[in-house]
Amino acid sequence: MGATVVRDKFGVPHIFADTLNEALMAQGYAQAQDRLAAILRNYKIALGQMAELEGESWLEDDFRKHLIAIPQKAEKLATQLSTPVREALNAFAEGINRFMREQTEKVPDSAEPVTPKHIIALTLWMTLQWSYGQVLNELERAQQLLFSGEWSPLLPFTSNSWAVASTRSALNAPIRLIDPHVHWFGEYRWHECHLHASSVPVPLVSCPVSLSCAGFSIAGLPMIVLGFNQRLSWSATAGGPDTADAFLLQLSGDRKRYRYDGNWLDIVEEKVVLKVKVGETVTEEKRLVRRTHLGPIVFELGDFAVAVKSAYEDLGEEIFLQLLRMATAQNLDEFVDALSLFAFPPQNIIVATADGDIFYLLNGRTPKRNPKFDWSLPVPGWTKETEWQGILSWKELPHLRNPKSGFLQNCNNNPQFVTPDSPLTPERFPHFAYYSHTGNVYRARSERALELLAQRERMTIDDAMGIAFDTYSPKAKDWVKSLVQACKSLGAQNGALQRALDELQRWDGRMDKNSVAAGVYLLWRWQYHQRHQELSWADGDKIPKSELEQRDAFEAFQGAIQHALTHFGKFPPLGEVQRLRRYASSKSLIPNPPKCDLPLSGVQSFAADCLRAIWASSPDEDGRFQGFGGQSCTTIVVHTTPPRAWSITPFGISDNPESPHFVDQAELFSGEQFKPMPFGVEQLKGEKVETQQL
Repeated sequence: MGATVVRDKFGVPHIFADTLNEALMAQGYAQAQDRLAAILRNYKIALGQMAELEGESWLEDDFRKHLIAIPQKAEKLATQLSTPVREALNAFAEGINRFMREQTEKVPDSAEPVTPKHIIALTLWMTLQWSYGQVLNELERAQQLLFSGEWSPLLPFTSNSWAVASTRSALNAPIRLIDPHVHWFGEYRWHECHLHASSVPVPLVSCPVSLSCAGFSIAGLPMIVLGFNQRLSWSATAGGPDTADAFLLQLSGDRKRYRYDGNWLDIVEEKVVLKVKVGETVTEEKRLVRRTHLGPIVFELGDFAVAVKSAYEDLGEEIFLQLLRMATAQNLDEFVDALSLFAFPPQNIIVATADGDIFYLLNGRTPKRNPKFDWSLPVPGWTKETEWQGILSWKELPHLRNPKSGFLQNCNNNPQFVTPDSPLTPERFPHFAYYSHTGNVYRARSERALELLAQRERMTIDDAMGIAFDTYSPKAKDWVKSLVQACKSLGAQNGALQRALDELQRWDGRMDKNSVAAGVYLLWRWQYHQRHQELSWADGDKIPKSELEQRDAFEAFQGAIQHALTHFGKFPPLGEVQRLRRYASSKSLIPNPPKCDLPLSGVQSFAADCLRAIWASSPDEDGRFQGFGGQSCTTIVVHTTPPRAWSITPFGISDNPESPHFVDQAELFSGEQFKPMPFGVEQLKGEKVETQQL
């Protein structure tokens, strides 16, 4: 009985157990070994308890958790779990608690024993924030009230994903990429784990099966969120259907009721007490939450108010059941059955199987709505006509199985561009079921992925890895042409400016770390973005054209040259400008040198973009840009029997600065290389370094 945890040479835990609960206990223990502080912090964030620890800067973020009732829902759901799910969550929690009992010196003073409530709260927040975040496109004020704090919504996050059918594979087996782009610091960091359990009981699954899967989860969450098993793999990219709405309410004179279908309904008021650290003391701040059957009120003005509602707000234990059934699915039909629980956040899902299938679904719990209304805007909440009419089935959402092209991709683009000649055109679907209301749907990464995938008629592993780390920025040359025109029209050139312009005109458009032109280009795009901060990562096609934009482009170029000469004394290659740094402390302003300081190729900053997605901060004091997000757990899977896989993260699996696994993946990541991802006992031979029996 019990579980065996084998650590490979990168410290990744491979868990082997007889039962699911033993495996989950070991997963909780292994996560705590690697990232205990991150786990406990994530639970505090999800439960809205961070202001008590870190002060007023977290107050609004904590309030938002109570506004959408995360703590209350977690408390209630923890008492309603079925016995198998409760036992599974207790097992994961016990793994964390066991580590804290054994390693008391590593436990923060603020820690409390982990229970299913903590796990549920984190899972709810990780799910609900995607859905509630979609309301931001409908109501700017809701954005300010709901998601203006330190934990931003996931909608701005990006990802790459593609799958190639066996007919286009040199290995005669599907090859696929899993490549989410998230922050490298804080809450969203991925933790790699391999789970093997001999038995998973009914009713957690429809019939008794074994569990053998690998991939990535978030610290504090059980199971695998993105990954693969013996028979299939799955990925997710941001940009699902519309799963939430904003409703305009008419209030009564005393503001205690709201009009609905000719009647006045009571607003339910709830007092929330938030604890806030002020100096060395903790004070309490009382807030009022007002709720309607259309969700919490987030804004009031005069006789009107706005409430927001998510189709995910009544989720229960199916969140955990879906993750388990995805991980144990043996073919595409079983996986789609798991997706039909609609507990996974609104995302673009791509699946590849050992049977040769590739599949795309614009996944999300999408309400059926009255087509009479424009659901991209707040709709009247005083009429039954805007009540939701059930949930769309997956068959009613954009989906595609085994396209003629032999490949699928999604880089946050809409379904029309998942493959050449995609039949998933917008007129075939209600607008709320097609793509969330983002307006601009241009995606440079999607354009490039389609181009490269079409070129590979018999893809190899090297091809796949090359595409994953491709640094070509599709619109860069057009931006450079615009800059050349701006320099000519303004007629203010000097020697340094002309030399930099010459570098850009000779440039191949690749954001390679050894490229001087790429370094100049990043500095210029940063300076231009300071003048046009309205541009997002999706606005790479908004090239400077107007007289004002051309002048801004020219002045930004002058600023870039000045920055280069001031901080570097030359025009530096990109790798000198953009750095991969991790410090022993999580604080950004610290005196000690970083544990790693390496060059980075790629870009996904300042409205510039490429498949090798790197988010760069504004420059540090030394004039260099620190990478803080982007490619985070890039994974290649080949569905041979057994499957083969490779992955890479920016730093390492451990948060302990003294661990050999704190930054042991950094050089590979900087060098655009993968590490092996040995799957199962046979592939693990020769890779295991440490074994622990739990």
